[in-house]
Amino acid sequence: MFGWMAFVPKQAHLEGALLGLLAHIPSNLDEVDGKYQLPTYVMDGWRNIECWLHSAIMGLRGKFELPSFIPAGPSARGYRRAHASHSIALKEAQAARKIFVLWIGLLSYLIARADTSSAQEWQSFLAERLQFHPSIIDLICSSDIGTCTLQSHHVGVFLHVIKKDIRETKQSSVRWFVAQNIPVWYQWDERVIKIAQWDSHLASISPLPHQMEFLRDEAHSHIPASPFMQPNSYPHQNWKQFFGKRRDRLRQLLLLEKPSERERRLNRERMPPIKKECTGFCMGQRP
Repeated sequence: MFGWMAFVPKQAHLEGALLGLLAHIPSNLDEVDGKYQLPTYVMDGWRNIECWLHSAIMGLRGKFELPSFIPAGPSARGYRRAHASHSIALKEAQAARKIFVLWIGLLSYLIARADTSSAQEWQSFLAERLQFHPSIIDLICSSDIGTCTLQSHHVGVFLHVIKKDIRETKQSSVRWFVAQNIPVWYQWDERVIKIAQWDSHLASISPLPHQMEFLRDEAHSHIPASPFMQPNSYPHQNWKQFFGKRRDRLRQLLLLEKPSERERRLNRERMPPIKKECTGFCMGQRP
């Protein structure tokens, strides 16, 4: 039911004639009768995007009989009306844009499913039945909506791999999501390993030996030794290894640190927070 959420982009490419108007929310809002709203050209542009997205989603969902949960529309957050304050108007516009990103992921999923059912038929359906202009269809095809590539990072999904669970949830297969360049995760425990011994399909998606070895080493390296344990209780784990891995990971995180994050971190290091003792009346108790 929620398989479409895997297609939601981590960072949507809001650019070009198709989605470019969503990229920037102007800070200089229009003031009408003491209230604040998005400029008219922005509201009209967002409304047009919402209309064609809704039309495409509902049309493809009905045409190819694709069950899916439809989230509330972006206009539910009130980007098309005025608000009492400047900050509320901006907050609602930002929330509406996040819903646009959800709808982009949903349409991408429906197109991928439609392609699986009947290659490229969705394009003729949008053009002939829904009267989409050919230029709009071309823009959809050339964008991340119509083509999921390795460069267009998506949220991904946790999947079932046992046939009984897949049938009950009507989930698409692991191979289908991988073919769409969608990241997938699934549990690989002792139960699954036993079934994979006689299930060739399950065995074909099993982790590679070096991946299992890496996960085993990672699991051992994060088990801190207790002072109450005997020295040889965990021969593969010691504090030097544990903190060595933590230092290596910290160096990697610092390379990704933004200037603002670095400034906050340095300020905390220069002036660490101080816990003050409670004085006077505290928690309802008298001194």
